[in-house]
Amino acid sequence: MKQLAWLNASWSTESGVQNLPRIVKYQTEEEEPPLPSVDYRFDLINHLLDMGVVGMGGMAATVISFCEIEAWQRLKQVVLTPWEVGVIRRLSSEYATMSREAEKDIDAPYYLNEITDEDISKHFKMGIELLQDSYNARKKK
Repeated sequence: MKQLAWLNASWSTESGVQNLPRIVKYQTEEEEPPLPSVDYRFDLINHLLDMGVVGMGGMAATVISFCEIEAWQRLKQVVLTPWEVGVIRRLSSEYATMSREAEKDIDAPYYLNEITDEDISKHFKMGIELLQDSYNARKKK
């Protein structure tokens, strides 16, 4: 989702010049944008794209709400598990965050940068927290 946000964000240079979204460059030059491969649970990404990726709140994009997800499920007659809803909201959060960050003048996509030990540690910690939340939710039932 971060990749899509980065490609779709219009960005400004230090001098304040507003540029078209990066995806336009790739479409104009008929190039494939640099995207990492997605091998697992692509259906959740498709669901999120169908829902609208982000909600709107005040001046910026926000995480898609539980109400929006629930309404989408009802209208599409799709039943998502609580875990899938959590993943969809996380993807939406990543998109909203990156869409703001991508407005800066950055030449290369963030995902082509070198991965640091700090990045790995951060994502590992988030994975453990998600597992703990899931375990605690099951325990309460």
